[in-house]
Amino acid sequence: MKFLAFIGYRLPLLLIIASCSSTPSTSITYDTVPKHGYIYSNGELMGLAPLTVSTEDHQVGKHYSFNEITVNWPSGAIATFQGEFLIEKPRDHFYVIIERPEDHPDIEIDNSHAARVRMGLITSGIANGDRQNFVNHGSL
Repeated sequence: MKFLAFIGYRLPLLLIIASCSSTPSTSITYDTVPKHGYIYSNGELMGLAPLTVSTEDHQVGKHYSFNEITVNWPSGAIATFQGEFLIEKPRDHFYVIIERPEDHPDIEIDNSHAARVRMGLITSGIANGDRQNFVNHGSL
């Protein structure tokens, strides 16, 4: 009985600590087709797709516009994305797939790049020394 009383006494404190332990955030994952396009926000390289970015939570029921995202592939293909999302619940998560323009030539260069990343031949995540030691998480 003393053990149960101890748990019962400490449980409300644990619940309070657990409820305050993390800041709510809204996140978005950017992925590309073909895989592993270079993701830029405001002209700054953020990393390779797929890339998950978190921002502070926004008011539920409101629309939020994320920064414009530009994706570059090694072939020189470029695509942009500007999104506005309805925040439906705290800690909402969005998933966006950005596709390479079909009319851009040299798709085999981009497919080869994606294969090299998967095989670990591009281990820093950034080819050609654009930016070293990036972390595959950013903030908007």
